[in-house]
Amino acid sequence: MMKLKLIEILILLLMALALQARVSAIEIQTHSLLSQKASSTLNFKVALPSGFNNKKAYPVLYTTAGGSRFDSFVHQVNWLSHVTMGPLPQFIIVNVPQVTVESDMHPKYMAASGIANTLQLAVLEHEILPFIEAHFKTEDFRLLEGYSSNGNFVFYTYLTRNTLFDGYFVHSPALELDQSGLITQSNNSHLLTKNAKPMYLSLGPFVNNRALFQTIQANLSKVKSARFEDLSQHNFLSVATVSLNASIEWFFADLSPDLALFTAQGLPSVKAYYQELELKYKKPIDASTSLIDLSFYYAQHGQAQQALDVIDVVIKGQPNSVFYLTRKALILKTLGQIVQSKDAFEQAKIVAFKNQDQDALSFINGELAKL
Repeated sequence: MMKLKLIEILILLLMALALQARVSAIEIQTHSLLSQKASSTLNFKVALPSGFNNKKAYPVLYTTAGGSRFDSFVHQVNWLSHVTMGPLPQFIIVNVPQVTVESDMHPKYMAASGIANTLQLAVLEHEILPFIEAHFKTEDFRLLEGYSSNGNFVFYTYLTRNTLFDGYFVHSPALELDQSGLITQSNNSHLLTKNAKPMYLSLGPFVNNRALFQTIQANLSKVKSARFEDLSQHNFLSVATVSLNASIEWFFADLSPDLALFTAQGLPSVKAYYQELELKYKKPIDASTSLIDLSFYYAQHGQAQQALDVIDVVIKGQPNSVFYLTRKALILKTLGQIVQSKDAFEQAKIVAFKNQDQDALSFINGELAKL
């Protein structure tokens, strides 16, 4: 009995290690760039997502994180995106190299002060971004993220070059150390109200930042795309991960819309909603999950024609999808149309047999046995 338990423990351990290896399969590259603007060679890292496909285009997440936080950041983002049910898609992650100007300041305080912001932004916009786009297949969608002292630069970029990125995550910035006038610049919120990109800004535990955070919040109160969150109850180091999770869930929440948004107006409202998403993410977003959910909702409420009209839109896009065909069969079953449900399952069975999809065949045969 003890031997059996030890074997079971060993199996579980091996499974856990295999899962960890699969989730952690990230390639981190180091690149060098001779910067004309900074008059120096800049070294920076690029992390490729697990399962990276060099023929596929990826959005890019630029982070000011360096050192050990870069490693932590990369693995946190990878964990949150390594399966489709995660809160965000996969990204190529780029560590923004820190530039310096002549000063007696420690690099950490230099970053927080903002005295190198103009040069930092010029290097990022005119050298780092073109380098990444030239060396990797990327989508026209990018985010900028930063924490603590390095978060000040992210907020500066949001205020001064708003359209350069499609979203900004600013975690517990060291506002009290800023010497670049971030508070004054945030008072020009009228420049941001119309088409401002989304920005998440959190407050950490340092007391001297609170009044400054509240001033910024008041200055940007009319900017609907700005989100403010008080995380001062958390440990300073914990804020980095807690705030990242919160910002990601807030920014990407619209990829998992509430079904209640569509039940009243139906298919047209789904199409309109996903057209808005396409403007935000700069690419078509798959609406099939929302459409399937809406079809089941109609079926459960006895609205047969609406249910079938919606699921047929999904199937029209991929007529040989076993999954979509079985969804239609289940919707017909929900509607009480048993003969039609059987026919739909048989149609799905033909496709599954052709694809040698044993899991699908097992599921379909099980459902047919119930009818």
